[in-house]
Amino acid sequence: MEIYIEDAILQNVIINYTLLSISEKMILQKGKFMRTFFVSFFGSMIAVLITFFNMPNIIQIIIKILSGLIMCLILIDKVVFKKFLLLFFVFLSFTFLMGGLIIAFENLFNVTINGLICALIIFVFYIILKAIIKEFYKKKQLNNFYFNLKLENHGKNFDVRAYLDSGNLLQDEETGLSILIINFETFSKLFGDKVTVMDFLQKKLDKKIKGRYISFSTVSGESKMFVCNIDKVCTLEKNKNKKQINVLLGITNNYFKNKDCEALLSPLAL
Repeated sequence: MEIYIEDAILQNVIINYTLLSISEKMILQKGKFMRTFFVSFFGSMIAVLITFFNMPNIIQIIIKILSGLIMCLILIDKVVFKKFLLLFFVFLSFTFLMGGLIIAFENLFNVTINGLICALIIFVFYIILKAIIKEFYKKKQLNNFYFNLKLENHGKNFDVRAYLDSGNLLQDEETGLSILIINFETFSKLFGDKVTVMDFLQKKLDKKIKGRYISFSTVSGESKMFVCNIDKVCTLEKNKNKKQINVLLGITNNYFKNKDCEALLSPLAL
């Protein structure tokens, strides 16, 4: 009997710890191993102890829900009511989700899954979900560095996606303006038939368009870039009005490594 109790506690600790860890990551709370382990152990003891008492199922469910509330209250790093409720809701949702998946798996394959296998399945699910959550928030954080811009010149309007590049600190010494770097493909759309690829390659753009070449330092040495003004550059932020920014366009002969953008925006422009 002691072995059974020890096994039941161990299995419940693994399951609780896994579900609580998933819940913490979902609400962007950094988990602490000892606290999460203690809370998992507490929940496991409650779950095992109530099996020794002959009580109606509804009472057992109420006790488990109250146990979950206490676990989330202990686990939350700052007692903020909304965050506490969110953690409890996520924990409860994943508990029902995993329970439903186990039952569905048993019915589908006509097998009985014991506690240890159940714990292992949930732990594998945790590893997979952890990687998905990490990738999701990484992409979400990266999206904060993207801006939608509208370029206007001589009646032509083009929307471009720009990446806020912390390494782009180029400024024109004459005007003090930062430089929005675009590729020649985007540049040619703005100026139409006024320029050709040969003008660009032979550094003769200043013969066709009002602008100039400026010098800047790179890893390989000194280089030159053509910069010019256009009528207007605006940011198109969500749920906000257009905001005009004062920048010069700088034309590069390199395509950007990131295919999701057509321009590199300097943080100095914002």
